[in-house]
Amino acid sequence: MTTTKDGAPVSDLSTNVDNWAAIQAAHWHHLLAAHPAPHPYRIAELGLSGSHSYGFASADSDYDLCGIHLIPLDRLLGLSPGQETVERTFEYQGTMQIDLVTHDLGKVCRLLLKHNGSLLEQVCGELPVIQASWHEELVRLARRTVTVSIQRHYRGFAEQQWKFCQKKATVKAFLHLYRTLYTAIRLLETGEVEVSLPRLNADFRQAAVADLIARKSEGVGEAMLDQVDVAIHEAAYRRLLAVLQDKADASSLPLYIEERVKAELSAFLIGVRKGGYKEK
Repeated sequence: MTTTKDGAPVSDLSTNVDNWAAIQAAHWHHLLAAHPAPHPYRIAELGLSGSHSYGFASADSDYDLCGIHLIPLDRLLGLSPGQETVERTFEYQGTMQIDLVTHDLGKVCRLLLKHNGSLLEQVCGELPVIQASWHEELVRLARRTVTVSIQRHYRGFAEQQWKFCQKKATVKAFLHLYRTLYTAIRLLETGEVEVSLPRLNADFRQAAVADLIARKSEGVGEAMLDQVDVAIHEAAYRRLLAVLQDKADASSLPLYIEERVKAELSAFLIGVRKGGYKEK
């Protein structure tokens, strides 16, 4: 059993997300304490993202942590309102690289209203390290901000990722491309947020994607694809873009965010700021 410097037990981490309990509730503060510059605010929510949550991590994958912090009310009311985004990169126990990004709750709420898929995925993620007492309410409200316009976020991200694939046609690059498009299509079809590529591909049933996942898991994510494979994936990418547009045209999602949803989200934010939710 591995321990932290103060003797607290920490289970070994692996690429299997089932073992992510190693840095859940009882141990997350030990991990954050490993960085020489402490986080300036209270972290209310923290979850695992990146390749581990996408289902194609390998032994050398970094651990990406995304979270929500709370800037104290007196800072918000003063002349120095504080940092809405805090980023940290550091090593934990000499073996893991941790990339930590947290946003203030107010910024999270504003970006949800702007159809930001990345924040939607963060809020609705399935691999929590810590959750606030108001987590379920935030998830409920986040889901109500989802409209057909969310497809613009994912389409834009997919188009940028395709440009990257043209410059660097690696296994990893194409996995991120497929993950983005699959997540978007599922969201437009069902309103549900699903980011695990293996689970998504169980429905899409693309052997080429399954092969990419296997290769990435074996540690060859930076391997370059040959021209024949790139042509196959380009054809798939263009088909998926067309499917995305078709799903957007036929989606039962609302066309816009209702004013009452915006009002509820604002009231929720004010309630959290004023301490209206008890700590877990």
